[in-house]
This record gives sequence, C-alpha cells and structure tokens, in this order.
Amino acid sequence: MFRCQTNSGAQSDPKSGINRPAAKFSRRYNGIIQGGGRKGGKALILDKRSTQIVMLIRQNPMIKSSDIEKMLGLSRKQLNYSMRKINAWLQWEHLPVIQRTKQGGFILNEQASMKLFMQKAEPESGYVYSHEERLQISILILLGMPDVTLNHFVSILEISKNTALSTLKQLQILIRRFNLELRYSREFGYLLTGREFNRRQLLSEALNSVINQLESPRLNRILQIRPEQIQTLDRQLNLIEKQLKIRFTDQVMKFLPYFLTIVFRRIQQGQIIEDFEVSAHSFRHTREYEVARDLLSNVNTCPDEEYLYLTLLLLTSNFRFMSDNHDAKDMDIYLSVYEMIEAFETVSCIRFNHKEQLVDYIFQHWKAAYYRILYDFHIENEMLEAIKNRYTYLFDLTRRSIYPLEKTLNKPIPEEEIGFITILYGGWLRREKQMDQAAANPRAIFVCENGVAISSYMYLELKDLL
Repeated sequence: MFRCQTNSGAQSDPKSGINRPAAKFSRRYNGIIQGGGRKGGKALILDKRSTQIVMLIRQNPMIKSSDIEKMLGLSRKQLNYSMRKINAWLQWEHLPVIQRTKQGGFILNEQASMKLFMQKAEPESGYVYSHEERLQISILILLGMPDVTLNHFVSILEISKNTALSTLKQLQILIRRFNLELRYSREFGYLLTGREFNRRQLLSEALNSVINQLESPRLNRILQIRPEQIQTLDRQLNLIEKQLKIRFTDQVMKFLPYFLTIVFRRIQQGQIIEDFEVSAHSFRHTREYEVARDLLSNVNTCPDEEYLYLTLLLLTSNFRFMSDNHDAKDMDIYLSVYEMIEAFETVSCIRFNHKEQLVDYIFQHWKAAYYRILYDFHIENEMLEAIKNRYTYLFDLTRRSIYPLEKTLNKPIPEEEIGFITILYGGWLRREKQMDQAAANPRAIFVCENGVAISSYMYLELKDLL
C-alpha cells in the first residue's frame, strides 16, 4: 500500500491527474511501480524528460504548465504523462506526490524535492516501461518484425520471461475487438492472425499511443528502423503536401513515416490486403491515388488493393487545405457540413457571425473523418468523456444537428467523432464570444390567444426545438 501525503492549500488537477488516488495510480502504472515495495523491486529511474521537468519545478514552483511545455517543446499530453510518471516514482519511494496550487503552480515537498534532485536521469538502456506501454510496444514488435520469439519481448522490454508471458496473455484480450488472435508456432514464432486490414488498424492505434511518449532513437531501436528511412519518408511527405496542396498536422507528420515504414516492410514480407471492400473505380482518378502509386513505386509486386489502402490512408489523415480547388465529392461533403451548421443554428438558437469561415473550418476536419467512418478506420478520442461531462449541452446540440453528415455517409456517426466536432464548435463559439449562450439551456415565454390545444402544441414544438 502506498502512502500519499497531502498538503494544505492544494487542490487536485482533474486535467493532469497529478493528485490521483494512490490505488488508481497503482492500477494504471503497475508497469512503473514494481516489486510491491523497496525490497526485491527493480530500482526505478526517471527518464530524461521527467528529470528536466523536476528541475524546472524545483527552480520555480510557481511556474505554469504552459511555460514548461514551451521551454521543453512538449504537448499538454506529454507533460501530463511525465507528471504521472514522476508521481508514480514518488509514491514508490513513499514520498508525497507533486500537487497543484489554486494559482496553477506546483507544491513539491522538501524531502521529495531533495530525493528528486539526487535522482540521476535514466541511462539509455534503463527505461522502465509502464504496463500500457508494454502492451502497445508488444503489438509493434509482433507487427513490425518477422519470426518473433519470447526473447524479443524479454530483451526489448527488459522484463522477465514470466512478465513477458503475462503481457502476451493480456494482449490476447486486448486484440479481440479487432477480431485478431495471438498464436505461436515453432516455425514462425508468435503471430497475430486475422485480416491484414484489422492488423493495420491495431498497428495504427498502438503506434499512436506511444509515439509521443518515446523518443525517436528508442522507437527506431524497438522497430529496427534506420534514421535515414524516416528522413526519406519525411521528404516524400513534404512533396505530397505540395502535390495535394495540403498541410498535414504535426501529429500526422510524426506518425506516418513510422507507420508507412512498417506497412512497406509487411508488404515486402507478403502481408498484403487481399479482401479490401473498396472499389478501385471510386479512387482511381483522384490525386491521392496517383500519389499512392508514386509512394509504392519502390515496393515490388504491389497489388492494386495496397494502392487503394494508401489512398484511403492519405484521405483519412488530418490535414488542412492550402487551396480552394475541390472535386465533386469534396463539394458533397462541404454542402453536408453547411447543412449541419444550419441545423445547429436552429436547435441552439444561435446565429454564427462568420458562418462561411466556420464551414471551411469544420470541413478541414470533416473530410478526413468522413473517410475514416465510411471505411471503418478506427480513431480514439481520449477526451470524449471529459467533453461529455464538461460540455454536456453543447455535445447534445451537436448530436442533434449531425444528421446531414449521417445522411451523406448513410451510416451513424460514432460518439468519438461527435466529440471532435463539439470541440470545433466550442472553439468557434469562444472566438465569437457566444460560448455562454450555448452553455445553458435557453428559456422562452410565449403567449397564445388560440386556446389550450394550440398552446399545448406550441409548447411541445418549442420544447423539442429548445
């Protein structure tokens, strides 16, 4: 049991999870807090990023999270992740965790501060992976390497054989939602069996979950990728941006080189998509299809299904347009966005001041989302529950006005994507200083001279509208 000492005047930070109860910490980070105590447990070592964060907090406890992010070039997610690791280490050492003040600063216990100061940054080979990281990296090992044996997991993750077997057992449960199975044979080692499309969906999710936590050299070692391979694909993606007149988001530019390297490796090993339920006729004349053929020109004997897959990968990646030239399909999607925004105005009783700009803004996101949903490219929205809890009414308005997009797709839109659109609306409403109007249920008073029946009818109509 871990003891968590609290400090007066501190409050928990629900966004960062810094003051999370010890029991939840232990469950979430049982890959970090090991051994059941000091005796017999593996010595934990803070990674370089965590050490840098600690030094900044020791130097100035009133420093803001945003300042740390700027100084170290971190995203909010990366900072929160590192703070949870630091607090996991403190709990393992039976020291008070770092807490937040009402002013946004940090409270660091003096004894904990000294202990952290004495702690050396991790050596390159001494990183301790969390339980979740072990699972996701195991997926990368299984899908990124041939002839995988138990020793691969033991050596790469630096864990015992028993821990490796336990991780693989839990992995079997995780992959069920992708309709995949983990099997072992003496000839080929460990394999994930099932549709290749599903395996790539799993690969995408696993890579996205760790790519912001692991530095490039470590990721290169895990996946046995040479830095020049990533640099080559970086250059190719820059050319694609110019050809398609788009700009990929930073996250996509970080993700795609690694993902494509593994996919190209799988294609060369004969792991190809053979049952892709997409008509080549739909995409053969698109610019994305031409780019896909260029990208795969160096991969031998590449079937047409792989060109289609890569075309869809480009279409479903988040980007923003740098040109106003759109094809007929883009116009259908654009008009559905316009109709959705008009429906939102109706149910919310809000009129946007710059509607055309908002349509362009949401269209930038929705085109990729359209193809993701249409062809079942799974995407996680880690903020979904927070969005539903904090912006309940705005989420409900978005859900009620989403039907023009569903009509174009001819299928329901998952809550994850509704959550993303809710955030887009929220940002725009703040920009137009109308967020307060959307934050609470509107109220209305009406007077009718035409009797009780008509009054009741009007009441029901207004109730449904508002």
